[in-house]
Amino acid sequence: MTNDWRWLLLVLSVMTLLVSAQVVVHQDSTVSFCYCGEARRVSVQSDLLYADEDTARYTDLTRSIGMQRDSDGCFRVRTGKVSPEMYTYCFRVDGKRTPDPSNNDTVWQKKHKWNVLNIGGSPQAALYDKPEHCGRLIRTTWYSRSEKLHRRVNIYLPAAYNAEKPCPVIYLIHGLNGYEGSWMERGRAVRIMENLAAKGECRPMILVMPDVNVVVKENQPSHYSLWHNIMHYPRLCRNHDIERGLADLVMYVDSAYPTARALPPIRPIC
Repeated sequence: MTNDWRWLLLVLSVMTLLVSAQVVVHQDSTVSFCYCGEARRVSVQSDLLYADEDTARYTDLTRSIGMQRDSDGCFRVRTGKVSPEMYTYCFRVDGKRTPDPSNNDTVWQKKHKWNVLNIGGSPQAALYDKPEHCGRLIRTTWYSRSEKLHRRVNIYLPAAYNAEKPCPVIYLIHGLNGYEGSWMERGRAVRIMENLAAKGECRPMILVMPDVNVVVKENQPSHYSLWHNIMHYPRLCRNHDIERGLADLVMYVDSAYPTARALPPIRPIC
């Protein structure tokens, strides 16, 4: 049995070596994708294909563009001009989602891992670069007394975090159909904060990103449908459950971390 597993790992390693990919951003702001591996058809799925449709980019990631097989057997495609921004992408190989094996810069969104492609050329795009120093992400829960249930929350401690020194806190609340990871994945909050802090343009901050979706009962899945939220959100607003729950969250964070509680202006809720 042990030998069987060794052979399987060897086969998987060889298969990985036989697959390669390359993404090139050209000076004219077009992007070339290349995928080399055994396949009948390959396409690229990416939000950069929505470059001229800002609203659609953040709500749908289903658009893809087909790649053509060249004489060397690799699949290639070149996009039109793309604006400076941080984009996500993956390959679809014979219909199956396939991350870029040559790109270790990834994020999770819509329950899947996506590769990150940062197209520079503007001060804003520079904020999306992967930070040189990263802090620590804590995935935990807090108890909402008004709802009588535990809710999930992501708490990011910055690279410069010192447990003995008070640190400002910012609470980032997602929108409908979001979840506790939305601000990190689509909002790029961690990258922006760490890059600004590294340049001395902001103080390192604790980022608190809770799940505030409608919950009918505890232990539901992480993602909730937009329709479910629309149907049940009025009840939470009418009962002020969200506001009360966030007050419980603030109390939890203040008790667990050295927050700068004496300065209310540096504890915003967005």
